[in-house]
Amino acid sequence: MLRFLHTADLHLDSPLKGLQRYEGAPVQEIRSATRRALDNIVQLAIHREVQVVVIAGDIFDGDWRDTHTGLFFSRQLTRLVEHGIRVAMIRGNHDAANRMTQTLRLPEGVKLFGVDVPETIDWGDLGIVIHGQSFADVAETRNLAMEYPAAVPGVFNLGLLHTSLTGSEGHDNYAPCTPDDLRRKEYQYWALGHIHRRDDVTFRDPAIVYPGNPQGRHIRETGVKGCVIGEVENMTLRSLEFVEVDVFRWERVEVDLSDCVDTEQMLQNVDEHLAAILNEHAPKPLAVRVELAGNTTLHRSLAAKFQAWRQEVLNCGIQVGQDRLWIEKVQLRTQDRDSQTQESVGEGPLAELWSEFARVQQDEEVWTRITEAIEGLRKKLPTGTDQSLAWLDTADDGARAEFLQKVQTLLAGRLLGADAT
Repeated sequence: MLRFLHTADLHLDSPLKGLQRYEGAPVQEIRSATRRALDNIVQLAIHREVQVVVIAGDIFDGDWRDTHTGLFFSRQLTRLVEHGIRVAMIRGNHDAANRMTQTLRLPEGVKLFGVDVPETIDWGDLGIVIHGQSFADVAETRNLAMEYPAAVPGVFNLGLLHTSLTGSEGHDNYAPCTPDDLRRKEYQYWALGHIHRRDDVTFRDPAIVYPGNPQGRHIRETGVKGCVIGEVENMTLRSLEFVEVDVFRWERVEVDLSDCVDTEQMLQNVDEHLAAILNEHAPKPLAVRVELAGNTTLHRSLAAKFQAWRQEVLNCGIQVGQDRLWIEKVQLRTQDRDSQTQESVGEGPLAELWSEFARVQQDEEVWTRITEAIEGLRKKLPTGTDQSLAWLDTADDGARAEFLQKVQTLLAGRLLGADAT
């Protein structure tokens, strides 16, 4: 039986910018996570006695020139080779921008596919043939799969490719192709990279698999991360197992405040959600983004004194977390249950205010001026203070509506004589 391990998108020593701005951030733990995840992959390959490891690109992270990163990777490859494990790998878009991939001498027993044309390595003694091609440039827009050779009869054919397939949100559309392009090659397995989420596009005829990246690096890479191990018998993929290898996880927690009658109940609700997510991922340490949501009577007081309540939520993380949980950010996405609608206010100044808010939300010129004013304000603030304005970030999805809704609530509270301060 042939056993292989498929991983991709290691992004070793990915530079994590701006972490120092966050109080209490486990900077060293996060920075070392990609290395420790690779160490786990190597340990797993040795322990499970796999014969082949395939790496589907993005080993490094852009033009990251720390030579220690390359030396660390070389040591891990050497460990695999010393245990009789063969390695086949390709360069992805991030590797194409990295000088280390072009100068690092690899141990014997490691195959790095070239950039000019697809290549094939025949490990017939193991019953496997691997086809692959590396990226020559950062932005590879050609359909590389079209030039891959036809399957070699009588052995297990594995295609190694760094691609977005038909496109994926949050990822550049590199080496685009369709699943049908891959099927036409009649390989038994396509080991893909580039998309950082695990996805078995198909499991049979052929298996087309993204293992996802083995270690999440920020809040857009949430959940369990790992690699896959495949077992092959008589040229057929008998099993495919996802194995966790990550050492630090990122998660989002939405806390619905719709039923909360006071802030004490709100904080208890936060505690319960944090305890649940901590237990779900035990014993892994977590970075969590807390989103306060729901239609609630607490909205005005939370919006008016957000920084004070943000500190209370951070304190929940400290008390619940037992040194395993760090709250990366607190976002306020609540709505005011008692807010006035344009229909309910009738005529007069408040109705005019509601009409103006509706107009501003659709007026790109006005919104551009608001954005420029916000950015000007941020630049005048001391270093680190800009994090308190994270909910004004106009680059976030839905930030425009959220920003206007907060301002609208505060102004309405003042006009109606409500206690919004």
